[in-house]
Amino acid sequence: MKKNKFFLLSMLFTFLLTEINGQSLFLQENAAIYIQENTEIQAGGSLINNGFIENLGTLSIYEDFLNNSLFNSTSGALEFRGDGDQWVFSPTLNLKELNVDGENRVTLTGDSVLVFEEMNFTNGILTVTDTTELIISNDVNILGGNSNSYFDGELIQLGNSFKKYPLGKNGLYAPITLDDIIGIDLRMRVSVNVPANDPVPVPAADVIGVSEHAIWNVNLDGGSFDSAVVSFEFSDADLENFTIENSINADFISPVVVAKNSLEEEFNTLGVSSLLDTDSLTFGTITAEKYLKLTNENKKYLAIGKAPIASRAGLIYIPNVFSPNAIEEENQTFRIFGNRIINEGFSLRIFNQRNVLLYQTDAFDEANQFGWNGIGQNNGSEQPSGLYYYTIVYQLEGGVPQREQGAFYLIR
Repeated sequence: MKKNKFFLLSMLFTFLLTEINGQSLFLQENAAIYIQENTEIQAGGSLINNGFIENLGTLSIYEDFLNNSLFNSTSGALEFRGDGDQWVFSPTLNLKELNVDGENRVTLTGDSVLVFEEMNFTNGILTVTDTTELIISNDVNILGGNSNSYFDGELIQLGNSFKKYPLGKNGLYAPITLDDIIGIDLRMRVSVNVPANDPVPVPAADVIGVSEHAIWNVNLDGGSFDSAVVSFEFSDADLENFTIENSINADFISPVVVAKNSLEEEFNTLGVSSLLDTDSLTFGTITAEKYLKLTNENKKYLAIGKAPIASRAGLIYIPNVFSPNAIEEENQTFRIFGNRIINEGFSLRIFNQRNVLLYQTDAFDEANQFGWNGIGQNNGSEQPSGLYYYTIVYQLEGGVPQREQGAFYLIR
């Protein structure tokens, strides 16, 4: 069907709760569009801007976006919803919110695109050209991400806030999370290579083998970096058959996070502090035991492998359910148990399913003797029955810091 073009001439147009469907928009010089708050404008075709667009609401585009002039979306959302590939031609873009909810690929061109509040991945692949930088500021909330919607490229993060990078490549969703980041004025570049067979990953002597399904790259691009906790979500991994494998006999063998400083080096283990939602062979969420640290080269290559681990059975016990109404007093709060856990470096945090922090303590004695009673620590509200999540950092006598994540049920 031939698409109509909507021509805007030298005047100011203010749209109030208006939708423009099935039309391309061509904005001439000296023309302007003002999109108010709580207003959505849908450009059913392409959008060519030679004038001025002020977006305080939501601008949805179904084909290409060519920005030759002034475009201000620092208080609004830009969405891509096309059923075909879409291209964005603009020297720079500064966006409050960027949403990907189309059928195919959205390619960003120009010098840089900066997002400083929210990114949503529902459907469709977001990518950039070789000369374009996608930058997320310190406080960006990244939502969604799945096998049909991810970022294919190098993502740049500013600051040291918690980040889950919704990365993927060649149809594989392979997000990476950096938490507990310690650094100053950080600018990090993060990407994933799928498959990870160029060169074939080689295990060090303490690693049984390394999966070829993905290699994550973490690079320090500016500022100073001390450490972070790294986690992966992985799928379709093969942790049984390795191209290169060491013969290691051990009582306890587990998937682990492995790392190296350059492509030519061997992968060494960073251990495993938690392994969730997994069959231990092909899919799951894995968190490293050791903190990620960068070398003088300011980069790290990360992957998933298998290695021997020491059993910590009997040294720490974390319950998976508790009830404030339980008859037994020891079951009325969520507590941590372990005879050799010390107070130094201890941390326990509990979150609800919306990632709201409900309880925290830096004292093992507090977590062991009292624990969490099911009431929000900040507002004193009684929390409902359901699934809750914990992150714990602890150290055994004579040992090194350990970190675990998990979930438990509160029953009323």
